[in-house]
Amino acid sequence: MNKKMKYLIIILIILIIIISICLIFLLQNKDSTENKNIIGNEDYVSNISDKETGIDEEEIKILKDRNEFFTAASCVDTYLGYLSKSDSEILYELIDKSYIKEKNITKDNILTQLENVREYNQFYPKIIYCKTNQETLITSYYIIGQIEKVSLDENEPREEYYITINMDKNNGTFSVIPGKEMFQEINISE
Repeated sequence: MNKKMKYLIIILIILIIIISICLIFLLQNKDSTENKNIIGNEDYVSNISDKETGIDEEEIKILKDRNEFFTAASCVDTYLGYLSKSDSEILYELIDKSYIKEKNITKDNILTQLENVREYNQFYPKIIYCKTNQETLITSYYIIGQIEKVSLDENEPREEYYITINMDKNNGTFSVIPGKEMFQEINISE
């Protein structure tokens, strides 16, 4: 009886190890399959081809990396949060310096110069194009999304929103160019 118990215990241990290995392989396969998809939610997936948008494939590409996608979208949320709080000091630091110079923006007039999105509830990015400047190593994210404003009316439609985020990954900073102007300059249309 003692020998039979030892064999039974050894067989059970081997079965547990085999089942554990199978589960690990299944979970890894599931994770790699999920990472191949851009985003699992149709709100974030775009079927726009490069020919339809007129984008030069070598320079600007549709962003497919999930982490970069949500990092860029998070920058937009940060900007919109400060805009909704009317924090002119921080907004002045977030707005791209070339945009500030071009629009003659000061800390005193910044809130009147920026698009009025004071009461937003949620930003929903739909598609993000990206381009990396090889000389400066700054990546520009051209983001097309929708803003849901704070409202008592549940049927109020979301507003289209265009914004450009310039991210310097070397020093972990970003700047913002609000509006659709940058999209027209580089020939991006939804």
